[in-house]
Amino acid sequence: MNISYGTFDALIVGRRYYDGHTQTGEDIELYREPRNPYDVNAIAVYSLGGQMLGHLPRWLAKVLAPCIDKIGCTLKGKVTGPGNVYVTPIDLYIYAPHDASSRLRKQLDAYWDMWQLTVPVPANGKYNKSIPAENTGNRLLVISTAAGMGDWIAYLLNNFTRLFVLHIHAVMDAQKLHSIRHECATLKDGSPHPSRPQIPVVVGQETWSRIHALFRELLASANSNIDLDIDPLAAVWSDALTDLCMFVRNAAAMDQSNQAAANSADIVSDIISTIRVTLRCEMTYPEAKKCGAAAGQALSNMATNNKPLQRQLMESEIRDCKSPIESIYVYLLASTNSKTNMAGLMLILNTIKDDDSLSKLLCTTETGQMLAGRVGEMFGESNDDEADEKTMLYVILEEIIQRGHLTLLLTTDPALEAYGLLNALAVYCNENPGSLVCSQIFDMSLLTAIARILTKCHDLLQNVWKSADDTELGDVGMDDIMAAHRSLASTVSILGTITTDIEQQLAVRVLDSGIVQQVIALLGLLSQNLPRIEKAST
Repeated sequence: MNISYGTFDALIVGRRYYDGHTQTGEDIELYREPRNPYDVNAIAVYSLGGQMLGHLPRWLAKVLAPCIDKIGCTLKGKVTGPGNVYVTPIDLYIYAPHDASSRLRKQLDAYWDMWQLTVPVPANGKYNKSIPAENTGNRLLVISTAAGMGDWIAYLLNNFTRLFVLHIHAVMDAQKLHSIRHECATLKDGSPHPSRPQIPVVVGQETWSRIHALFRELLASANSNIDLDIDPLAAVWSDALTDLCMFVRNAAAMDQSNQAAANSADIVSDIISTIRVTLRCEMTYPEAKKCGAAAGQALSNMATNNKPLQRQLMESEIRDCKSPIESIYVYLLASTNSKTNMAGLMLILNTIKDDDSLSKLLCTTETGQMLAGRVGEMFGESNDDEADEKTMLYVILEEIIQRGHLTLLLTTDPALEAYGLLNALAVYCNENPGSLVCSQIFDMSLLTAIARILTKCHDLLQNVWKSADDTELGDVGMDDIMAAHRSLASTVSILGTITTDIEQQLAVRVLDSGIVQQVIALLGLLSQNLPRIEKAST
């Protein structure tokens, strides 16, 4: 049985991205989202009516997610004010097992240490709000309590804006930040561009050194362990970084010699750091969202026709990346900004095009397979066949298919989300219907992998029907059914193409793989439960 460990103030962020409505005094529900593509620690907030309202700030979710996952804590909440288009204030209640006090404090203390926060405990165990936070260089001392978790978390939350401003002020004050912002804007306005023919297209090394110094100063002012959700200086900071990224983007596009000069000034590392920091807070700040897109475009332009850099990025961000979610490629594709997505896709395409080794690297590493799988998901989810993004997605997948690397993505442990890859394969087959092409692409490994996906679809659907009510499927069931439908539809389309004027050798492979049997079994299962599917869909 869980007991209350305190109440503290918090915020729902990202409100403008969701349609959910709530009023002051209403209860809210909070759920972990461990599979959230933007943040594995994400905690979503819903109204009691099931409408999504937003998320807890990323920095707070990073603290509370392990408490939920490892200790068994639960969260409840209540709206305390009207908020605005960006945030809504709430009271957050934390519940945990009765014997979890020491574990909870230990878990939370570990994260305060990460943020360079020291939380001393008064001997009397009383919470004194009148004692202010003291700025001691880069460390912030906060007086708190041993009596209850809620009080000292409340202090941090209530003073979070001040704490973060103190953190930035430890490196630069507001006046200096605005001065840097002005210099960055001047640099951007003087960058090489077709609309400014009077400006030399080649940028001098001295300018690149200055740009690197500005990047370093701005990036040093933001601790990547602290989210920018509520910082009043974040907009100015983001705009300054955006201007620097636009300078790099323009210069790299105008003359290839600028790529080498910028690289020697370590600008690539600056761009990568900018992407990582700004895209973490894009859901709150439009300025950060814009900066992430500009940084992605700058990196893509720096890598265009630059094979050494392309290989360096693939090796450091895919082959040697410790965690897939930390890869810069994943950051770019996980963004909610389509411009950032396109920059990431262009970077991937330019890297693997006409390069068998890098294409294979993408399809054989854990991070690369996750990335390619995401490309497949985006392709499968896109309904606009004329959109530039869908065209770019297909060209990437076409490159993988032509090199025979699709099998590498599907043979490890193909998931239902692979329907996007199957969809791309179906399109490829329709555009290249020749029997020779089909025989080269569809080796036994690929056919067997497709059959395994269909087996997963069949097993999962059987479980859905067994566990679901006679009339209701529930959200999870419908998601699974949609994925199964798409996988089945793509496979039927593939079979329809490759079995036209099929060569005997390929026909034997298809039959031996078990695909036909799985298609028949799935069609039978769906037909058997058609009335329930129709009812759940209405």
